[in-house]
Amino acid sequence: MFREILIRLERLDAPVRDEQAKVIRDLQSKCEVIKSGHYALQDGDRELIAEALKCVLYFLEFQLSEPPEKMLEPELLQKILDFINGRIEKDEAANQLLELWLKQNWPQWDIDAEDAPKEFAGTDTCPQCQNQYLVVEQVDKPYCFWCRDEVPVEYSDTCYEVKVVGGVCCPN
Repeated sequence: MFREILIRLERLDAPVRDEQAKVIRDLQSKCEVIKSGHYALQDGDRELIAEALKCVLYFLEFQLSEPPEKMLEPELLQKILDFINGRIEKDEAANQLLELWLKQNWPQWDIDAEDAPKEFAGTDTCPQCQNQYLVVEQVDKPYCFWCRDEVPVEYSDTCYEVKVVGGVCCPN
């Protein structure tokens, strides 16, 4: 479906930038996973949606020569813009907070040399916000740098994924 869009756009002499083509191909891959019935929300999905929405707005304005304000209801356009901008800003803030926490706990860590200190156990996906900024190990209480709050989670005995304390994580 999305590959055909790229082909049609080429035939219409409506050039698609490389980064937009990549987003379209990524959407195609995601659709195939969803159709297979094996889809679970992943860390990059919200970012992919934000990038896809940016592509749509770009296409409206620069390929169709129609400002999005003319094509979309004001409330919908505002929600789209808030989603795009909010994702970027909140992701950058969460990343900075996590890096600050890592630097406080591992002062010898050189951010330019490695992604994270070797001793760091890593982050998990937060069940509340679905972002990969949850630190479960190496803290007194699990903390999500995206939610900016403690999150009552534990590892499941069944699938070893993070779940809300007392909650069910697996369909079985």
